[in-house]
Amino acid sequence: MRGRPTRRPWIGAALVAALWTAPAAAQDAGDTHVEAGITYYGNDDHLSVTSPWVTGDVNLAPEVNIGLGWTADTISSATIDVVTSATPGFRETRHEVSANVGGDLRTVRLGGGWIGSFESDTHSNSFFGSGEVDLLKRNLTFGLGYGFALYRVGQQGEPQAIWRDRFVHQIDVSATAVLSKSTVAAATYTLQLMRGYLANPYLDVPLFPSEVDLQVRSRAQWVESRHPSAKNRHALSAQVRQGIRDRLFLKLSWRGYLDDWGMRSHAVELGASVDLGKKVVLEVSDRFHWQSSVSFYRSIYTVNRDFITRDRRLGKLMSNIARVALRPRMELGGKRGRAEMVFAAEFHWTHYADFMVLEGDTLRPARDSLAGVGQVAFAWDR
Repeated sequence: MRGRPTRRPWIGAALVAALWTAPAAAQDAGDTHVEAGITYYGNDDHLSVTSPWVTGDVNLAPEVNIGLGWTADTISSATIDVVTSATPGFRETRHEVSANVGGDLRTVRLGGGWIGSFESDTHSNSFFGSGEVDLLKRNLTFGLGYGFALYRVGQQGEPQAIWRDRFVHQIDVSATAVLSKSTVAAATYTLQLMRGYLANPYLDVPLFPSEVDLQVRSRAQWVESRHPSAKNRHALSAQVRQGIRDRLFLKLSWRGYLDDWGMRSHAVELGASVDLGKKVVLEVSDRFHWQSSVSFYRSIYTVNRDFITRDRRLGKLMSNIARVALRPRMELGGKRGRAEMVFAAEFHWTHYADFMVLEGDTLRPARDSLAGVGQVAFAWDR
């Protein structure tokens, strides 16, 4: 895959995005919830992604809920390789469809489903299931989830018969506690096991005879990326939400990550939501992320090692995401009709500490990467 953003940002996106989001059943059969929106992403690598999406769920019975969803990412770039800008541009569309079912048995909630994603160089099918149980008069909730995804990965124009397989298993264990009338804390541990072809088929690596004077392109030998065929990933996250009076809510979260390729990372997010009155809510947040590189990452390769990569996301980096969203609500057709709009904007900044790029014939340190995201969404309940 090309490392481009989608509406679901987490790596292993298909199974993770829906693992804990099977909608809880409403109180009555026939209750319906629909969401639709469009997101636009653009960055200084001349990449743009336009993503319309729609999801809906309905209660078949007071305890049983089903849902369907669709999204499309229309990607346009000056280069097919958005990580190194080394090849001609492209334009294509990725389609994703999903289906899920959930059940609410008073203090126990169960859910499961499927997500399929299809584009010209990657197909994936993901299956997931999850469960939650409430204890201590619903003041403590434990959750457990499992997902499995199968990817078929190739290059544009290749026959699918020679595409390569990637398998992902994921287990999530979570706990949420109501500490007081205004304080809620949550923690989640995630174990992800990845097997198969884990490299990017578009990222050939320049191999230089030496590091002297930043060697020019003509002296490089280009070799295919080679990554280990297995990766075990561990992530631990914690979050606290605090209500301040009736209209102000604060959120503080942290996420730590490590894997057996040698990468370590930390992310901290601080957010707030403010009720502005007249059914309008303002949300602001800022997230800072830092990571180390994997053990086999080099800014310049002079030896053709067992593992070799040109993926800048595997190197040392720092990033920041600032977000602001406005959520006006309105009543439609009486008490049982409700609509909510979301107008959101994000500003992304990423610094790749040890990534080198070829500009013309010369190898130079990469610039910072800037990106912007705009979103308009609509939700409706009946």
